[in-house]
Amino acid sequence: MRLLLTILLAATLPACVGTMDCLAPPAKVAAQSSPGIKGTWEFTGDHAGRQRGLLIFTETHYSMMFVRGTSPRATYPESRTITDEEAIAAYRSITANSGTYTLKGDQLTVKAYMANDPNYMGSWPSNDETFFVHVNGNTMTWAKPGLIGLQDDVTLRRVQ
Repeated sequence: MRLLLTILLAATLPACVGTMDCLAPPAKVAAQSSPGIKGTWEFTGDHAGRQRGLLIFTETHYSMMFVRGTSPRATYPESRTITDEEAIAAYRSITANSGTYTLKGDQLTVKAYMANDPNYMGSWPSNDETFFVHVNGNTMTWAKPGLIGLQDDVTLRRVQ
């Protein structure tokens, strides 16, 4: 009986016992750890006049914030209270929202749970928006996300 148990145990041990190879993750696990869309992305400088923008994707959630258009955002003197017009201009110059997302092939669908636009946020959970994205390593192309204020394709670079 002991001999049978010894043979069965030896047959189930990995071939790497006694080597450093056992420390490496199996190929299947390594393939699953590919980052895909997960990470922190920023707009690249290859769009004339493009302002700052950041998109963050976790396993199931996202957060995005970017300046719309090509004009620099106005700053305010520290010594006074801003006017209503200045506040409205500042609000209109930014897109900010976060929530959940799904990625099926090249279709990215977001559902904003929080947003700077109260109407967009208020329609949760039926506020789906679908975009087309292509990820190639640390570069993402976001095709014509006009629904959120960008009229041309956007290229982003993974920064983390």
